[in-house]
Amino acid sequence: MLANPAACKLFNQPVYNSQKNLLDFTTCLDINRLALDCLENQQPLEQEITIYGIISLKLLVRCSPLSGDNSGIILAIADITKIRYLEDMRKDFVANVSHELRTPITLIKGYSEALLEDNNLQEENIKTKVSIIHRHADRMNAIIEDLLTLSKLESSPRRSISMETLSLLALINESIISLDTKRSISVDCPAHLRITCNPELLEQALINLVDNAIKYTPGAIVIKAYLEHEYVIIDVIDEGPGIPEEHTTRIFERFYRIDRARSRETGGTGLGLSIVKHIAELHKGTVSVRSNNGKGSIFSICIPKASSQS
Repeated sequence: MLANPAACKLFNQPVYNSQKNLLDFTTCLDINRLALDCLENQQPLEQEITIYGIISLKLLVRCSPLSGDNSGIILAIADITKIRYLEDMRKDFVANVSHELRTPITLIKGYSEALLEDNNLQEENIKTKVSIIHRHADRMNAIIEDLLTLSKLESSPRRSISMETLSLLALINESIISLDTKRSISVDCPAHLRITCNPELLEQALINLVDNAIKYTPGAIVIKAYLEHEYVIIDVIDEGPGIPEEHTTRIFERFYRIDRARSRETGGTGLGLSIVKHIAELHKGTVSVRSNNGKGSIFSICIPKASSQS
């Protein structure tokens, strides 16, 4: 048996040993079975095979008998794990977009048909139905706007965004004003703390985090900013229901919902936290969440100190 360096790396074989058979080399029964079938039938075969482990691999395995030698075959193995992952993401994305748009479209269609078909509607009923149509049209528009924002962020290289140095406290206050909310929001940020960032993007990230806190908590909301080691950290702290631990690693995915029923009640597009994640990454930073179920949450944007000044 012969194997090239790429095959050795794929199957974690640091040194090729010609005494090994195929099963010892790949430790995969499916690949071994496919090779034996090819050898026995003398016909080219192809199969997608998954090798399960801590990190599962999806492989496209092609094998063909060697010409003029019925005792040998050649295997070409392609690691298609990332391709399949992206395909699954695309399928989930299409399914989620369809789901998010179907509800407002159904309501808009239903109420508009009622308006068209019922000539005896009273003015109050007409206003109620038009108000519902308008609200759900706004929701559809918000989803589309967030999709466009997310697409733009995903396609923007870090070096392409403009940066400026400004007062972080002023930016936080501008974010709160933009929310136009009557809720009380406390701010704990040193007046002298300055940050180098894209103000429009960072303001959008703060708005999304605070808006998320407003939706899910009736209690106090605090925005706290400070320097820690190599990072400027902005915390958005709420007293909401908290997030179960099993959801915290996925909450920044597009359209990920912890409770779909409650999400429909509170509104939103399901894209806000994903937008925050991309904005943080464009600033060479991160966003994270610390939460105890039933005890509130702390969402943190961390931007490297190298990009900031105090």
